[in-house]
This record gives sequence, structure tokens and C-alpha cells, in this order.
Amino acid sequence: MLEPWIETHSGKRMYFLAPTPEMIDIDDIAHSLSLQCRFSGHTSQFYSVAEHSINVARELQDEGPEVQLQGLLHDASEAYLLDVPSPVKQFLGGYKEMEDGLMKAIFTKYGVKYPMSMMVKEADHVMLKREANVLLPSKGASWVNDFPTIWETDCYIDAYPPTYVKELFMDWFNYLVKENANASRTTAVI
Repeated sequence: MLEPWIETHSGKRMYFLAPTPEMIDIDDIAHSLSLQCRFSGHTSQFYSVAEHSINVARELQDEGPEVQLQGLLHDASEAYLLDVPSPVKQFLGGYKEMEDGLMKAIFTKYGVKYPMSMMVKEADHVMLKREANVLLPSKGASWVNDFPTIWETDCYIDAYPPTYVKELFMDWFNYLVKENANASRTTAVI
């Protein structure tokens, strides 16, 4: 049996059964998510988990920098566990616990509240519906309505190449971390 760790893009060991904030590297997250295609790759064109995460953060622009940062990082555990489709994930015993442990380590590392705001799940559902409509042959006709939303779901999907999306993800991350720190300082002064 193999030891329970993977080697990351930066060369770190990620012990996914017992993750710590020291094992987390935002460049590893951005790199991996930019190379993973949504919907297990069954899309009309390549569309990364990183771009999905950026679009979730965009949807949360009225919610403040911390919730936007939660949106950007909401699938960050997939950098280590992969983007497993929800219908499959529900049958993988222990997966949810590994995912939760990783998310806690990631959010701790970057000073973000966990669990996430319910608005993040709402924005995630909005993007799921939009992406299915644009990228899947069925447009999600038989299942997408299982994810009700209060926001408009029509949109255009850019589907950027991985190298550009990684850079964009890092730009969003750096901006939101700075804005979140500024907002925290302002709140502490008041």
C-alpha cells in the first residue's frame, strides 16, 4: 500500500489524510486547478476548475472580499483530490472528510472563515447551471434544475487556456487577500 501523500507541483508532500497549512501552496492550487477540466472533461471545449472558481468569485462581488475569497477557494481542495463530479463523489466513502480537512487547512493558511458563506454555494450553483448550458451537449436538461438559484443563469463562458487562467487566478487571489486584510483592519478600527 502506498503512503497517503502526493507530490505537488512545487515539490511539497501533501498528506491528504492529515493536511496542515504548511503543506498548502497557492501556486500549487492555481497550477492544478488551471489544468483540470470541469465535468470530468466532457465539455465542448476545455474549461478549467480555476476559471470556474474565478467566475464564482466574480458572482460574489457584492458580498465583500472575504466571501469573494471563499468563492475563489471553494474548490481548492480539488487541487489535491481532483474535481470529482458530485454524482460520483457521493459514493466515495471518506472523500467528504478528506475534502473538509483540506478546506480547513487551506482556509486557515489564508485567514479565511470556514465554513463558507451560503452565498458561495449559491454562486457555485449559478455557475454550474451556466457552464452546463454552454459546455454540455444536453445543456444539463435532465439534472441542472436540481440546483435551484435566485440569480440569472444566462452567460458567456470564456474558456481560457491553462497558463492564462493560472495567472488570472493568482491575480484574483493576491487582490482578494489584500482587500480582505484591509477590510479586517478597517473593521477592527471601527
